[in-house]
Amino acid sequence: MPSLQLSHSPPYCHKIMKVKIKAELDDEAFKTGDFIQELGKIQDEYLDKLMAKVKKEKWIEGMTEIQIHDWLFDYCFNGWDNDKAGFEDTFSETIDKCSKYEVE
Repeated sequence: MPSLQLSHSPPYCHKIMKVKIKAELDDEAFKTGDFIQELGKIQDEYLDKLMAKVKKEKWIEGMTEIQIHDWLFDYCFNGWDNDKAGFEDTFSETIDKCSKYEVE
């Protein structure tokens, strides 16, 4: 039986492609990456402040601190619906829709 021969190889396998990248891109990419890292720190600070307030005010009962953090993180970072320009559900509604919890 004859062996199967591919007519071409994927570009990452055998051929090294030469590219030119201007130094200005390196500078701008670094600035953008630095800015995104700073935003991440601000996001973490906001979430930490929210967690502290949740604990202080005892806004949630019946979940561990880790569960609360995970749910708040998921809601704050993934609950935003870009198509509708906002959150589709409140945090309470999101938790209530989960089959694991029943919100009172």
